[in-house]
Amino acid sequence: MGTSTASIVEILALLILLQSVSSFCNGDNFNGSCIKTEREALVKFKSSLVDNSNSLPSWVGDDCCRWHGVNCDDINGHLSIIGDVSHVNFTSLEVLDLGLNNFHSTIPSWLYNITNLRHLDLYSGAFRGSLATDISNLKSLASLSAGFNSLEGNIPNTLNRLCNLIELDLDYNKFSGEISGTFGNSSGCIKNSLENLYLLNNSFSGSIPDNLGQFKRLKFLSLSKNSFWGSIPVSIGQLYNLETLNFSKNSLHGKVSELHLLNLRSLIGLSMDGNSLVFDIDPEWIPPFQLSSIDLSSCEEGPSFPQWLKTQKSIRFLEMSNASISDNIPDWFENISSNIVGLVLSYNQLFGTLPTFRKLNTPYPNEYRIILLKSNQFDGFLTCSHFDATILDISNNLLHGQIPQNLSEMMPRLRLLSLSNNYLNGTVPATLCRIESLQILDLSNNHLSGRIPSCWGNLPSLTVIDFSSNMLSGDVPMSLGSQESLVSLHLQNNTLQGKIPMSLRNLESLETLDLSMNSFDGFIPWWIGESLSSLKVLSVHSNKFEASYGENVQVYVKGIELEYTRTLLFLYSIDLSGNNFVGEIPQELMNLSGLQNLNLSTNKLDGHIPRNIGKLSSLESLDLS
Repeated sequence: MGTSTASIVEILALLILLQSVSSFCNGDNFNGSCIKTEREALVKFKSSLVDNSNSLPSWVGDDCCRWHGVNCDDINGHLSIIGDVSHVNFTSLEVLDLGLNNFHSTIPSWLYNITNLRHLDLYSGAFRGSLATDISNLKSLASLSAGFNSLEGNIPNTLNRLCNLIELDLDYNKFSGEISGTFGNSSGCIKNSLENLYLLNNSFSGSIPDNLGQFKRLKFLSLSKNSFWGSIPVSIGQLYNLETLNFSKNSLHGKVSELHLLNLRSLIGLSMDGNSLVFDIDPEWIPPFQLSSIDLSSCEEGPSFPQWLKTQKSIRFLEMSNASISDNIPDWFENISSNIVGLVLSYNQLFGTLPTFRKLNTPYPNEYRIILLKSNQFDGFLTCSHFDATILDISNNLLHGQIPQNLSEMMPRLRLLSLSNNYLNGTVPATLCRIESLQILDLSNNHLSGRIPSCWGNLPSLTVIDFSSNMLSGDVPMSLGSQESLVSLHLQNNTLQGKIPMSLRNLESLETLDLSMNSFDGFIPWWIGESLSSLKVLSVHSNKFEASYGENVQVYVKGIELEYTRTLLFLYSIDLSGNNFVGEIPQELMNLSGLQNLNLSTNKLDGHIPRNIGKLSSLESLDLS
């Protein structure tokens, strides 16, 4: 007898969707036979089939694991797969969902005989093998979702006979070879129906078929993360229904002109990043589309800033890093900036002042901008007018002047601030401590001076502080020890002095501590070994740390190393060079089996090199000079 499509889908979902919850969570504990609820689902499934000849006679009794074509997991008793049921009449089936499973098998051959099937979902089902040429039997198929499997080989050319196919998703598989046989054959009827084609992250090669321009119904075309080569066919410009075009991360080359984009009037997303394409577009050309997302990184668009962008008033994401642009950002950029939430222009030769943004126009109250302008030649002062950023990276530029005191007011939701490798001067603003969302703060390699502010008590998410290579002076503030989430603390190459504050022992998540090239004195604290159990890199070279010769020194130094062997299980780099340490090299250092770099040079150590230094089997660099 027959049943409705909806009820069949329900039954199939009950039948073969492997649940992540163990059977022990309900009353159907596995007792050597199949689970009751799944047996009932099988019975319902059988009753839904058109099976007048009773071709499943073994599907009776309590132990469904013994039924023909049914396999159960040996550990928990759950149904794992339905085997050969090719003799059953599935002709009424229109929807088959085998997705989100762990079949670890090839696609069963009986599946290709379900001639009325309209929707086939194999997504993330752990299928392997290939798509059979018999796929052409599924004449009614409208959607095939087979992404996130381990399918391989060529796409069968017979796929182009599926005249009703609207969506084909083969993302994240291991398919290879050329696609011209399937999508370059002008005689195939698939070109009249296909709207969505997803081939992301496979191993396809060859050129992009020129006949793709005949797929007039295409809305989404994604060929990214493959090995396609050659130029982009001009016929792509005739896909007037196309909304998203993604050719990113291939080996494409050649020129892209306005002819490639000429009639893409529906286009809202354009991604061609990670290729060797050269954009040669007439600066007077007015595109027929309004893009929301553009990613042309690593393509050549320079030396001038692309003029055609001034017509794009709906841009939300603009990425053109490493694009050979050597120009200033034009004044008209402000006119298109109000919707931009992501701007990536790093690794160009942009110069002049930083771009001016209009206030962010967004319906989402918690949406802020991501601005990445690193490794350019921007100069002038740092201004923050309407940046509204959560991530701001303007490192490796030529900015000078002071860090604005009102930065915390202009960007109250800032998570990452990187201003490193500029020419900024003045002090570190204490107002930075008001940005409670701050996670990464990098002000390294500037000309900042004065003391580190003592205000670090209210930044619960702060994981990285890098103030290295400035001219900061004074003591390390005790409040830095309140940053319990801190993973990296870089204060090297300043003129800091005094003792290492005991409050730093609270930094239990700290992995990197670099205090080198300062004027710290006294002893290296014993609690570094006792409290900083996550520490991987310790560098205190070129300071004024010292120890007096005698029994206390031996106990003290060895005490530290004993603590290292007990708690610093992940420590792989120690640099104690350029201080005033005396005495012998502690034997306990030889117990740090994970140590890769050890530098004790330029001290006053004496005695013998420990005989068991060979225990440091991971050691790559040793300096005792």
